[in-house]
Amino acid sequence: MSAVAVLVAWFWFAVVVEDTWGDECKARAAGQSGVGLLVALGVVPLVLVTVGAAAALVAFAPGRRGARVLRGLIATVVLTAAGLLLAWWASGGMLVAHFALGSGCLG
Repeated sequence: MSAVAVLVAWFWFAVVVEDTWGDECKARAAGQSGVGLLVALGVVPLVLVTVGAAAALVAFAPGRRGARVLRGLIATVVLTAAGLLLAWWASGGMLVAHFALGSGCLG
């Protein structure tokens, strides 16, 4: 269940990034920015879900504590990488470009 939650959170993050960056020029013209919305609706849920999934993976995995922590961390890294690839795919390859290129607004 944790794996599904992390992947859904990454997909949601891609949707929020696409929507926020799509409206960034309008927001800047109005003297505002969509970065706060991106953080509130995209970054915060992504971080909370990932941390919660990591905690669940560590808490409920069988075995000794050290082995559980190691497996939980490895699973979290793998899920994060898979989620990032999913988000990149869902955004048509533009997820990273939005951050690298900025909003593209003039002025």
